[in-house]
Amino acid sequence: MLNNFRYSLPDTLHDRLENIATEWQTQNKVARVWQRDASVWTGEDEAKWLGWLDVLDAQLADADKYREFYADIEDFERVLLMGMGENFDGALEAAKKVADANVQAWESWMALWGVKK
Repeated sequence: MLNNFRYSLPDTLHDRLENIATEWQTQNKVARVWQRDASVWTGEDEAKWLGWLDVLDAQLADADKYREFYADIEDFERVLLMGMGENFDGALEAAKKVADANVQAWESWMALWGVKK
């Protein structure tokens, strides 16, 4: 399922995308990003932008706060998760998996509202 992505582009954009994808593959750029190699881009100040690579480890190290939060809301009957940006879909899927509640979504502002049973 992960590799079933389909797209359609004009020929000039398609060729450019194929060239960029080939470059990333042949130059092992994904691994280099995870190694914090700023030369993947310009090699200037990009290193300071790579803190997001540690997000998962940081969140797992602080998992107790999520357990405490869940304990606070586990009696909710419905949850409205509102968000904005590309991370919203992941947050919505996580909320659906974690909560035994009816999770409704509205993508705009990041907030969590609940109604107790």
